[in-house]
Amino acid sequence: MKKKLLSFLIFLFLQGGVIFARATTITVRFRSPITATSFEEMVIRIGNWVFTLAIGITPIMVLVGAYMLVTGGGDPRKIALGKKILLFTLIGFCLVMITRGIIELVKIILGI
Repeated sequence: MKKKLLSFLIFLFLQGGVIFARATTITVRFRSPITATSFEEMVIRIGNWVFTLAIGITPIMVLVGAYMLVTGGGDPRKIALGKKILLFTLIGFCLVMITRGIIELVKIILGI
């Protein structure tokens, strides 16, 4: 008897949820995450995003590399790692700056 009553209560609870779900409809709209209206604008936005990211990460990586150099304590592996971090950070930042310059040069040439 208790099992039937429990089953009946669960059934009513589930039915109430179904009725409630049918009574409240939610409209879902998907928006495109790409709000650019042209290819040029999309390239410019991606370039700006990468440039901003590089501006934020470069000082952090310089500090990490300097920390590895200072706290190396004569360990050649830590000193080499610190030098590599600084070198690759400098190379990466230069590549981002050169890319930004090339994009601006192409925009000037094409008259965009």
